[in-house]
Amino acid sequence: MSKGGQQQQRETMEFGSSGRGGTGFINKRTTIINRGSHSKAPAGMGYNRTSASFYGGLNLAPGTYSSMSHEGVVNMKEKRGHEKKEMQGLNERLGSYIEKVRFLEATITQLEQELDYYRNQKAADFKPIRDMYENELAQARRVIDDLSAEKAGVDAKMAGLQDLVDTLRQQVETLEGHAVDYKQKIDNQAAQIGGYEGELGTLRLRIENLENENAKLRQLNNQKVEDNRRLRADLDNETAAHIEADCRATTLEEEVEFLRALLDKMPQENKQPVKIKGLDLEAFWKDNMAKAIRDIQNEYDGRLDLMRQDMEARYSAQMRQLQSGAVRDNMETQHAKEESKKLKSQINNTGARFAELESRIAALESERNALKKALANAEIELEEERTKHASDMQKLQSELECCLEEIKLILDAKLSLELEIACYRQLLEGEENRLGLRQIVEQAIGAQSKGAGNLADIVQQSSLSESTGKLTVSRSARGQIGFSEASHDGRYVTVENTGKGANAKVQNLSGWQIRRKMGGQQELVYKFLDGEELAPGKQLKIFAKGAATGANIRNEPNAGGDRCCEHFSWFSGSGVTRLLDANGVEKATLKAVFKQ
Repeated sequence: MSKGGQQQQRETMEFGSSGRGGTGFINKRTTIINRGSHSKAPAGMGYNRTSASFYGGLNLAPGTYSSMSHEGVVNMKEKRGHEKKEMQGLNERLGSYIEKVRFLEATITQLEQELDYYRNQKAADFKPIRDMYENELAQARRVIDDLSAEKAGVDAKMAGLQDLVDTLRQQVETLEGHAVDYKQKIDNQAAQIGGYEGELGTLRLRIENLENENAKLRQLNNQKVEDNRRLRADLDNETAAHIEADCRATTLEEEVEFLRALLDKMPQENKQPVKIKGLDLEAFWKDNMAKAIRDIQNEYDGRLDLMRQDMEARYSAQMRQLQSGAVRDNMETQHAKEESKKLKSQINNTGARFAELESRIAALESERNALKKALANAEIELEEERTKHASDMQKLQSELECCLEEIKLILDAKLSLELEIACYRQLLEGEENRLGLRQIVEQAIGAQSKGAGNLADIVQQSSLSESTGKLTVSRSARGQIGFSEASHDGRYVTVENTGKGANAKVQNLSGWQIRRKMGGQQELVYKFLDGEELAPGKQLKIFAKGAATGANIRNEPNAGGDRCCEHFSWFSGSGVTRLLDANGVEKATLKAVFKQ
């Protein structure tokens, strides 16, 4: 290359977004640094670098680095493959760069000759070269300052997005609390309706018993009326027999009187009575007749007195019995009438009470239907909020991934600029110290490798700072079943069987349950499926319903894969997770403590 000639080399490096988020809120910024040869510089050397950077930052909200760490672990293989491809590209660039170095060695030889020429000259002026590189360094510093300002803006925007996520989470928790209150109110209304239905059944049973008792009293009354009718018929028969006996006695008395009168009025026969010496026949006849009549009269009077006494006694007894029975029947009838009136009044009151209870039950049912409708609407709104929150979280997660990728690209660009600045500084110092260009290149390559290692360490420390710096986890187990892991962002809980050797056995988890209490949240309970077994050395992961997307969920015992609980999230923060067996005995615990 001739003295005073000019050569310009142009290299363009572009860093763009991966396009995964697709949000469009990060604007490109292009910085162009032009390096050209001075008119008095030997073999002018120019460098044009175009870099595109994006807004980004490292100071993220709590919980973000944990998500970054998890996503980084999940996508480790993909990133490593991408890094291998990048290393291949870098190796190719290094080969081309070595070729350029060889070309530059020849150029440096020429420049050394020109430098010797300028050194031999008196009063050589290197100020234009120094000014040119100082201007380039000033431009590089301004680029770094602009990137720092852009990073601060992205940090502020990420903080606002994190506040929005916290607000949405609080709204979801409030809606869940309202849903629990509505369910409790519906249960109370159902219990009250059950009480009213029980009281109504009791009243119906009591009415049925009273109706049965009334029927029995009516049957007893009919029986007593029939007895009275039968006794009246017997009394009439006895009275007729007594009257007939009186009539017969009167007839016999009249007949006796008639015969006596007839005998008295019979004409005296003038016949000469038969006279027997020592015997008066007339007197004998009169005496015998009078005696016979007296005997008949006495016999008749005796029998008549006996019959009269017997009839009077029977009549008196029957009259007393009838009177006492009539009084008792009257009392029972009066009592039955009063009881019937009382039952009628109770039936009327019960009917009114029954109508009132039916109206109240109808009102409660309408209120319950209204509450069910309100609960259904609240559940629909809650599900919509959850869906919206999940979509927003996914969107923010994708934006965060884009930001992280762009931050890595920005850090790479920044590191590359720093390495180039160091390389130019080494070139200047090499010109002054007479170092070989090969040694300068080797030092630059070593610095680049060291810088790449430092960058990897920074990214790794950034992704792990959340879990190691602020989260403390302690585990304990009684037996071979214990907790392997509990995601601090509330996505899943993992249980494992640590049994080994001859003592290892398959554990039946029927009736076992996991209880998780995090901070001021309600206690979450998950019951293992009936027949679920966990073999030695195996793990079982239980995902929350809100984090089951993409997981291998199989809610069947011993079907392999993972399980899903009915809770939307396991909650995050400080708290205790316990494992209980079928008898309620605590088998394992996992305590997590966040230090703010």
